[in-house]
Amino acid sequence: MPIVFIILVLLFSALFVWLVSYNLRLYDRKTRKKYLILATLTVIILESCLTLLVSESFDIIFNKNTGYIFKLLYILVFLLIFTIVYLYVFLRKLWNIKNPRSAKIRFEKKKSTERGVRSHISISHIDGLPIKESSKGFLLSPNKISITAGTHRIMVQRIDYLTRLCKPLVLFEKEFEMDFNKDSIYYIKSNDSKKTFEIKEN
Repeated sequence: MPIVFIILVLLFSALFVWLVSYNLRLYDRKTRKKYLILATLTVIILESCLTLLVSESFDIIFNKNTGYIFKLLYILVFLLIFTIVYLYVFLRKLWNIKNPRSAKIRFEKKKSTERGVRSHISISHIDGLPIKESSKGFLLSPNKISITAGTHRIMVQRIDYLTRLCKPLVLFEKEFEMDFNKDSIYYIKSNDSKKTFEIKEN
């Protein structure tokens, strides 16, 4: 059974390095090399957890009556949570290093009166590119993003997310061209009755 653990962790490690490499594709070769080395070192540290899987000390953490399947699930859940948190912190720090003194955009928090509907405002595109593909913006939270200083075209959307159908419904959208100042914070709120947005700089 430890062989199964080893194979799964090795596969997970390969996936982890690939995810880091994929998210670094927009950066220069020197930056990619530097952070891929860091990611590889992190994987080596993670794989040291294998000593728990093949030694008697593993039973100190888990009851001896606990099945191998449950032990495997515990380890995989831990690795998954670690990867999500690590990638977010890693990519955020990398983006901030490359884009110092960026502007921040905050969105008005919307409250839906309908059950099973989550209402929110978001930016779907920056300079014509989807925000997930653009190097000009970084999503900090559902209600906050960072954007590089300078002039950009942003597509702002008012969305109702239908939780039962797992489907976003775009109620209306509008494109703005703005000059974002360094270290500034912008606040976007919507007027649903007029189907428009208001942007203010704090």
